[in-house]
Amino acid sequence: MTTSRSAIGGRPGSRIIQNLIFQYLPGIPNSDLYDGQISIYDLARQSFGGTTCLVEHFRCVPEIIQFSNMISYDMRIKPLRDASRVHLRPHTIAYRAHGSGRDGKINRQEALTVASLLVAATEQPEYKKNDVGQPTSFGVVSLVGDEQALEIDSLLRSHLSPDRYEHHRLLCGNAAQFQGDERDVIFVSLVDTAQRGPLSLRDQELFKQRFNVAASRARDQMWIVHSLNPQNDLKADDLRRQLIEHAEDPSRLMRALEEKENRTQSPFEREVMKRLLAAGYRVAPQWRVGAFRIDLVVEGDGRRLAIECDGDRYHPLEKATGRHGSSVHPRKDGLGFHTHPRHGIPSQSRTGDEVRSRKTAVVGNLPRRH
Repeated sequence: MTTSRSAIGGRPGSRIIQNLIFQYLPGIPNSDLYDGQISIYDLARQSFGGTTCLVEHFRCVPEIIQFSNMISYDMRIKPLRDASRVHLRPHTIAYRAHGSGRDGKINRQEALTVASLLVAATEQPEYKKNDVGQPTSFGVVSLVGDEQALEIDSLLRSHLSPDRYEHHRLLCGNAAQFQGDERDVIFVSLVDTAQRGPLSLRDQELFKQRFNVAASRARDQMWIVHSLNPQNDLKADDLRRQLIEHAEDPSRLMRALEEKENRTQSPFEREVMKRLLAAGYRVAPQWRVGAFRIDLVVEGDGRRLAIECDGDRYHPLEKATGRHGSSVHPRKDGLGFHTHPRHGIPSQSRTGDEVRSRKTAVVGNLPRRH
């Protein structure tokens, strides 16, 4: 709706939009709601009642999606992307453009900064391909109107050949134009400056939707390019300040995620890990996969084997299937691990010999030692 509205020149709630509703949507239930002021999700909620929130998230690495998780989902989202396979670091970056000023809805210095950073990134070997071997894709999201995105797009096209532009699937637009889309690396331009003094608070629901979309389009890395001193120019609960501070220190929200998890290792896990290490294997305990943890992960030969130590008071066997499906997690195949139910080990007590027998049953499927 946003793109069409821009094409016809109407603003949300304007007479042009109302006339179009009257002309083309007669008999459509709640047609007055199709004025561009609410999202398609709100339209669906009005028309069909309650909603079902899908909480498993596979697009973004956890450090990126946690901002949207905080402002829009009450920390209910379970990020499941395995960030260890993503070579770009860090996953979030806050970059301040100095000497900026706004000319209407355009911040030219900030636009030049975004374009310069993006062009430089395309020349770096780390940005040649993503984690699946495809050319790294880039996007630019303007948080204030279309004009800033068009300015950045013009700068990029003057420095990149059409082939390079297409090669990296470059897209510049506002948050609404990125709805349902994604890129490996996203540059978010805040546009605003404090050249006329501290900015008014921005925390309304309309802005939350915009920030939620903008901050959840990047799969691997998100740059927040701004022209502000967040502590001086913005109130503590302003969305712009929260986004900048999240990009500076995503670990703050990651710690909030960890508080919801049980990270206690059982004695059985420690015993299995000790024996695997003694046998010469490289073992990582409590391996994070998005919002979940795997008891033990053995690495080697470019492969990984996940081991869940069910059968004690921490992971009772009667709960094992419900907790992990056939092995680690019902959706594990999307996390970089594959389910092998035939490799499960029967329940046994934990004498030394039986622990060794369990370890031996698993070791047959382990990567080679290092």
